[in-house]
Amino acid sequence: MAEVVRIANEADRHSLIENARWEGAIIMGPAVIAPLNDVTITNSNWGAPTEALFIEIDEDRPVVGLIGLKNVTFNDCEFRNIAIAGTPDSIADFKQGFTQDEE
Repeated sequence: MAEVVRIANEADRHSLIENARWEGAIIMGPAVIAPLNDVTITNSNWGAPTEALFIEIDEDRPVVGLIGLKNVTFNDCEFRNIAIAGTPDSIADFKQGFTQDEE
């Protein structure tokens, strides 16, 4: 049986997850993650259309409520009710390596 991870419960008091790795897990939201440094997501399914997953945030706009990720790897995971936020440039970079299985 796959490990179920409530991603918000993994964040520290600064809304940050650092130095973590999940393999074959079910990653549960609701949540919005913000890949900051060294984030790898491979062979994973998001369960939502690609256009619904990404939220662009202007670089100079302060935001709260995001879960930042640093040095985090997800492999062969299933994401449920999770979106990805970032600046337009970071989202464009992330989309270059993004593939999504069709539901």
